[in-house]
Amino acid sequence: MLPLPRVARVLLQPAGSSGEATDATIVWEIRFGRVLLAALIGAGLAVSGTALQGLFRNPLADPFVIGASSGAALGATLAIVTGVGPVPLAAFAGSLLAVAAAYSIAEIGGVVPATALLLAGAALNTFLSAIVSLVMLCNEQSTYAVLNWLLGGLSGRGWP
Repeated sequence: MLPLPRVARVLLQPAGSSGEATDATIVWEIRFGRVLLAALIGAGLAVSGTALQGLFRNPLADPFVIGASSGAALGATLAIVTGVGPVPLAAFAGSLLAVAAAYSIAEIGGVVPATALLLAGAALNTFLSAIVSLVMLCNEQSTYAVLNWLLGGLSGRGWP
């Protein structure tokens, strides 16, 4: 772990100047790529959250209220446990299917008011989260991999 003064020294010194080469490698080659990736991820989450809040005209709206997050979690969990297909694609497909299911449930009464969609999504979110837990309990050897994917992280990420 580099102390903050050493990181600041690396960031403020001109490129190619003499200094601690190990510190420069750690800051520029290992950490800076992760910092940029984290900033891009944060920006993407902010844009998608703002879009959902604008769509529902509710400042508390998030992907959980329409089942998108739990659908993605179930898709990813199934892909990890079965080893079939790429995990991000399975998560995206699970998310789309969950939102379509929430919309279909809300549509049963005819017109789809936002309240019906939110209630259907909340119920579906709880149901799909329970299925994720059940799949993890039935496949203990994959629990660590599933939790690692669901909780996320940037370890091992960098410029490549």
